[in-house]
Amino acid sequence: MQNLVRAVEDTHLEHRQNLIAVLSAALAAIDRNNPIAVINQLQAFQNQVLAQVAPLDGALAAQFVQQAQEINDILEGGG
Repeated sequence: MQNLVRAVEDTHLEHRQNLIAVLSAALAAIDRNNPIAVINQLQAFQNQVLAQVAPLDGALAAQFVQQAQEINDILEGGG
């Protein structure tokens, strides 16, 4: 997940701080050993990406959504 945080940090997106905040909440949930909260935060991240990033950069949005989905798949036992 740190790679995803760094990727968001490396952008010049206007709303990147909002995205980073959601990912930080997901990291905090990992620290609390709460996979359900991590999954929920990553789904919220995906929704924000689709709303805020996709209209500006569809390829970047797809990359972020895919990375978050890969993490979710692992947490849900599907990856």
